[in-house]
Amino acid sequence: MKKFQVAFGLALLAAALVRLFIPDYGFLNTVALSIIVFSLIGVYYTIGSGNKWVLFLLAALFNGSILALVLNNNEILEKNLIYFPSFLITLGAGFLMIFFDDTGKRTNLLAAVIFYLLGALSFFFGKSSGILNYFNSMAASLLGLFPILVIIGIIIFLLRRSKGKNNP
Repeated sequence: MKKFQVAFGLALLAAALVRLFIPDYGFLNTVALSIIVFSLIGVYYTIGSGNKWVLFLLAALFNGSILALVLNNNEILEKNLIYFPSFLITLGAGFLMIFFDDTGKRTNLLAAVIFYLLGALSFFFGKSSGILNYFNSMAASLLGLFPILVIIGIIIFLLRRSKGKNNP
């Protein structure tokens, strides 16, 4: 837990430095950059510890923050077509991170490759499929709720940690 406190402190420091030296950078960009710093440091501390769900969560946080930065800073003509492929690629990145943690489990690599391929296919064929448009709209709604879901996840994580410490 101490390592994640250090990671959180460094992420807040990165946010403060960005706001200090680039005041017009924007709130969403600053939060996304802080989450990127937190997730990178968290992966560094978590890899090799056996906490696969934490690695998966950190990879998802990293990719979601990169997506938020890209969407916020670039003029993408059809944003609604990249939400679902980005969601699939984020799942693939999570499984790839778990594979890097334990290279003996090839099923994680297989799941990563499948999610990456599904993400690429849905990106290239997203315009022609009506069902993919539906999934893109659902993924866009989830992306709008991304900060709330992150806060809820952190609260659940902290509650479980405190519950484990109170029960010997």
